[in-house]
Amino acid sequence: EHKNELCEDCQKRIERNPLRVLDCKVETCKDITKDAPVLLDFLSEESLQRYEKLKEYLKAMNIDFVENPRLVRGLDYYTDTVFEFITDKIGAQGTVAAGGRYDNLVEQLGGPKTPALGFAAGVERLMILVENLPEDEPLVGIIPVISDFNVPAIETADKLRKKGIKTELLLKEGSMKSKMKLANKLNAAYVIFISEKPELKDMETGEQEIFENIDDLIDVLEKKIKGE
Repeated sequence: EHKNELCEDCQKRIERNPLRVLDCKVETCKDITKDAPVLLDFLSEESLQRYEKLKEYLKAMNIDFVENPRLVRGLDYYTDTVFEFITDKIGAQGTVAAGGRYDNLVEQLGGPKTPALGFAAGVERLMILVENLPEDEPLVGIIPVISDFNVPAIETADKLRKKGIKTELLLKEGSMKSKMKLANKLNAAYVIFISEKPELKDMETGEQEIFENIDDLIDVLEKKIKGE
C-alpha cells in the first residue's frame, strides 16, 4: 500500500528482507512503519515456543528485559531472536552490546547447517561500566541431568553469580560424557548436577556428595571455595 512512498533502499528491502524496513532511519519510512503490524502477532508456532522459552530462562536468571516488537538488526542473516543490552549509566549512548541468532549463516556461506548466536559490543563503553575486574577464582560448572531441570540449573547459576562465584552453565544438548568433557576443558574446579537431589563433584579429587536441596549444596560449596 505504501511501497512507493518508501525510500529507494526500503523498496528493495521489501523484496529481499522486509523486516529491515523497520530499521530504516529515513523519517518518511519511520512515519509509515510506526503503524505497521506487530511482529509478535505473526510468529510461527515453533518460533513462539522458542520465544516463550527464552523469556522463561531470562526470568529464571532475574535478568530484566523489555520486549520491543519493532526491534530488528541491520543485517539480513538473523533468525528468530535479536537483542540489545542497554544501560542508563553512560549517557545517551546506552546500547553496549547487540546481536542475535543466525542459524542459517554458515550454511549460506557453503558450510554445514550450524546453529549460532553472536553479538557485537562496544569495548570502550564496557570499560566505563567495569569498576573492578574479578580476581582469578575457581570455576563451577552446572549440568542439568535432563532438560526438565534447565530452569532450576539457570536459577542455581543466578544464585552462585550473586555470591560472586564464577559459574558456567552447560545446557547444550548432548551426552553427560560430552558435558563433563567440556567441564574439564573449561578447567572447572567443581560441577553441580541438577536433579531431584543435587550433587556436587570435586573435579580434582573425584569426590561426589548428594544434597537434599540446592541451598545446602551452595553453603558447602562456598566453604570449599573459601578453603574452610
